[in-house]
Amino acid sequence: MFSGAPGGLALPGGLALVLLCLAVYLPGLAQIPPVDRDESRFAQASRQMFQAAALPADAPERALHPDFYTGGWAIPKHQDRDRLNKPPLIYWLQVASAWVFTSGRPALDAMWMYRLPSALCATAAVLVTWRLGRRLFDPRVGLAAAALLAIAPMVVWDAHQARADQLLLLCTTAAMAALWPIWRDAAADDARPRGWLAPLLLWLAIAAGVLAKGPVTLMVVALAAISLAALTRRWRFLWHLRPGLGLAILTITIGPWVYAVAQHVGGLGLYAQTVFNEFFARGLRGSNEGHFAPPGTHILLLAALFWPGSIFTLAAVIRAVGRARGPGRWRDPWRGRDAELFLLAWIVPSWILFELSLAKLPHYTLPLYPAVALLSARTLLELGGRLPDLGQRLGAGIWWLIGVTLAVVSLAVVTRATWADSGPANLWPVAWIIIASGLMAGAAWFLTRRWLPIRATLLASAAWIGTVALGLSIALPGWSPIWVTPRLAKIAGDFGPLAAVGFAEDSLIFATRGRAERLTIADIPAFAARPGALRRAIVAADADRSAWPAHTVLGRAEGHNYANGQAVDVLVIEFAPSAGDTP
Repeated sequence: MFSGAPGGLALPGGLALVLLCLAVYLPGLAQIPPVDRDESRFAQASRQMFQAAALPADAPERALHPDFYTGGWAIPKHQDRDRLNKPPLIYWLQVASAWVFTSGRPALDAMWMYRLPSALCATAAVLVTWRLGRRLFDPRVGLAAAALLAIAPMVVWDAHQARADQLLLLCTTAAMAALWPIWRDAAADDARPRGWLAPLLLWLAIAAGVLAKGPVTLMVVALAAISLAALTRRWRFLWHLRPGLGLAILTITIGPWVYAVAQHVGGLGLYAQTVFNEFFARGLRGSNEGHFAPPGTHILLLAALFWPGSIFTLAAVIRAVGRARGPGRWRDPWRGRDAELFLLAWIVPSWILFELSLAKLPHYTLPLYPAVALLSARTLLELGGRLPDLGQRLGAGIWWLIGVTLAVVSLAVVTRATWADSGPANLWPVAWIIIASGLMAGAAWFLTRRWLPIRATLLASAAWIGTVALGLSIALPGWSPIWVTPRLAKIAGDFGPLAAVGFAEDSLIFATRGRAERLTIADIPAFAARPGALRRAIVAADADRSAWPAHTVLGRAEGHNYANGQAVDVLVIEFAPSAGDTP
């Protein structure tokens, strides 16, 4: 085991964090079925990109759906539709993962292969947070902050999703870690820029962030840099970022892809309109999928999504403001502690923008979580039991209630799922509920009676880690009513074309390898009369069964469609071969 000077490599801390990430990110990665809707869209688009690159020219898939594979490496496609609202970096990573584990054979892929990059990016973001915390404060703060980030429910769940958000988290964290030495040196002596390495890393991370999920990383970094310059009146600091170098890096890394997309869609203006609608218009008028929520929603969600570190966040922000401002009046330049000012500039302006946006999803504020973790960890290690009485009692009660809800409800689902399969013989989930409840009770006692928040956090974290391992590997995969798609795909088997009428979620498209087509009842006669396939089937809601009474019902699946909150009763119906079919 190596340990060096401050800022050097410390293997025990890094190894502990990697093991922690394995404990919370691996369970359920392969067991959870495809999730609607974003994950299944990402995975299907990556699969089609994989197929476009790996399938031979005479492959049957190409003959059946030639328009699925026309995008190549530049244009992600979901079935026959371009998917240009998300840049390609996450698709490239997911294709690389599937390619490695299948040895270049798309037919052998599985959902976990497309999820693995998210788990790896989450782990890397945790390690970058640890390193940044060591530089901002000390090794203990870095380790505690990274651990709080690693087990935060928002990060844990998103690390199990084949989406771009963990890649965005990593890119933004890396960019801010590169911004810190630039700001530290400028704060010490803002006469002229120092060195090229930190600006180079900064702009490379920003470029990767843009290729991961558009302008979010650039927005967070720009708002933080402008806030630092404005609060301290050190405007020369912006020149230390070397914007000319940044423009060159962004042009070289992003320009070729933007050019390819512009050529594909018929002009740069059309693609610019797509980008505007995805990243700006939805914030002004809300999402087309109903993701509206009032301002303040993200703050309320943080209490649960950053648990167990969230109890210290409010006190951490208040203390950080005082330290960052330093002595003097509020209108004077902020000349306090650089580390606290840096983290506040990372959090506050972007958080306000996310709160003002009409479209809100819980993961929108995820790029700000490392800074929240660093401030919260510093307060956790500093305060001990010295919170004000009112804030202590109120915060401890809310925090403990959230923890009990997360642990007991999740584990109750575990028990329900396993009990349904194996009856009372399977008692170990019940045993874990008792253990987790005891850990949470101990955490509450330490926090509210003996005022030892570090021990309370450790006990609560242990309860949560065990809950995650059980919940994601057993509870979620075993909760059959919400997994309608896997049952439908099993019934449909190896049918050729599939028509999806009434139930056409993206998970069904992924589970049937793109064979399911979204159709209406009016489209069914033409679908049934298509030549060239001996067997075809329809996946349809029971209410639509009267439209084809003469055909054979192969099976049915009842359950709950969590994507729209409705109960479903879906049939799989076989159509007899049409007259134009040949054996």
